[in-house]
Amino acid sequence: MRITTLTASFSFLLTLAACSSGSLPTADISVGPTTAPAAAAPETFENRQNAAYVFEPLVGAPQEVGTQLSQRLASTAEQRGVKILPPTLGEPTHKIKGYLSAVNNGAGTLVNYTWDILTPDNQRVFRIRGEALGDQSSDPWSGVTSQTVADIASDTIDQIKQWQTRNPQP
Repeated sequence: MRITTLTASFSFLLTLAACSSGSLPTADISVGPTTAPAAAAPETFENRQNAAYVFEPLVGAPQEVGTQLSQRLASTAEQRGVKILPPTLGEPTHKIKGYLSAVNNGAGTLVNYTWDILTPDNQRVFRIRGEALGDQSSDPWSGVTSQTVADIASDTIDQIKQWQTRNPQP
């Protein structure tokens, strides 16, 4: 019950936080003021196994797409056992910064996404890149469907989970 309440609260806060504007299209998928980063622990397999992530504001996507994606990322992460925190709830071990772009490619809307997993002191430790196809539209962002968003969230969380559980060879 507590997890469901936390997830509902988290999704609501993500939706509210996505209501930002700026010169570049952004969708703020963070939830509240950030705290000063803790001293970074060395990146180890043990750190990754117990990782708790905070999403930084998303760069490049319009508000509506960012809101849909933040909600889908939260629900997919919960289903797959990846711990995502709002910045005001606990100490994250990693931050995730995301970048999206959408272009018409003749077959539909191609969404390119990149996620950087960062230590609290902003050192990149892993990068996720991918593509998802949406519908054909004169405005590429209008071609981003709920299935496109689901595909991006699923691939993103799967790659985080794989990285998190990958034991480096000695």
